[in-house]
Amino acid sequence: MCKGDTGMILNKTFSKQHTLMTKGILVMLLLLHHVFFPERISEYGLKTLIIQNVELANEVALFGKICIAGFAFLSAYGMTRAFKRFEQDNIQAYFSHILKRFLKLEASIIIVYLLAVLYRRFVVIESVTKIYVQDEKNIIKVLLYMLLDMTGLACYTDTPTINVTWWYLSYAILLIAAMPFLYKIYAMYRYLILPIALLLPSILFQTRVSFAQLLPIVFLGVAFAYEDWFEKIRSTGGTKTKVIKFIIGIFTIWVAFLLSENLDIMFAYTLAFIIPYMVFEFIGEVPLVSKVLEFAGKHSMNIFLTHTFIYYYFYDDFIYSFHYSVLIFTVLLLLSLGVSIGIGVIKKVTGYNKLTQWMINQVDRSFAMKK
Repeated sequence: MCKGDTGMILNKTFSKQHTLMTKGILVMLLLLHHVFFPERISEYGLKTLIIQNVELANEVALFGKICIAGFAFLSAYGMTRAFKRFEQDNIQAYFSHILKRFLKLEASIIIVYLLAVLYRRFVVIESVTKIYVQDEKNIIKVLLYMLLDMTGLACYTDTPTINVTWWYLSYAILLIAAMPFLYKIYAMYRYLILPIALLLPSILFQTRVSFAQLLPIVFLGVAFAYEDWFEKIRSTGGTKTKVIKFIIGIFTIWVAFLLSENLDIMFAYTLAFIIPYMVFEFIGEVPLVSKVLEFAGKHSMNIFLTHTFIYYYFYDDFIYSFHYSVLIFTVLLLLSLGVSIGIGVIKKVTGYNKLTQWMINQVDRSFAMKK
């Protein structure tokens, strides 16, 4: 158990620490999903120490894709918590918050993009311009594509990207922009909107992740934050009830896995709320585990942005040379954490963090002057 004031906060509310722990789990699921997709298991003849059935291993790796819904839930949850503090008609407060979210996201992307470009050009010794165009003399087109890629918009413009897994950035940008409207819709209709939102996956079924497919879990993120459902569920009952809640939580995860296995992973997205709930109710109380997950969560953004460069673009033979899934996963996680720590050092030494904070402060000052 955590001690002191922080411990009291952790026990009573879904806090920033719980968010970081959840992100730690989600980013590990992300690595699991990406590094063990079926083609790579076959290509490198990987062995699984825990799951001997290759088909089952593939299904577990696919289930890791639920991390997408988990991150969407956390974004909706966190922004709803912020919006609840604003006055309903304070449009400036909403706009200021959205703008600062954009700045923080873009700041995270741009530094990694620039470092990846430099690394590819001067360490791996590969052309960067050929990623975007065949004719390297077309500088204007190259710069335009690089700008779109660097700002996370390549998916929406259907232009080349330096990292194929960065498609989620385009979704994150759209979600941030849409959240004030989604929040207002929920605040107006509350429980009436949830059945409609939860039916969207079956109505708008598509073969790839879209904004519509993630709306159910986004609306649940809004609802959980708006109604304080995590806190209300946790405060219900005593020790015996907690055991029942744990069993229900495990059962829900199993149902989500069955949905991903027998229908489509999209149908499991709606149950992604169970991951932060289990963190809040149970995992957050395990000292060592909670600290490890919180540490991973602090680096989750950088891990997301960089891990594909390590296992897919630059050092795939090295990563898969460990042959056993547990070793491969551990090495990739440690390398990704190491790269993230290195990026943090670069941000601090170059003054990048100060520049980012200055821009955020300028937003605060600008809107403060308009009041």
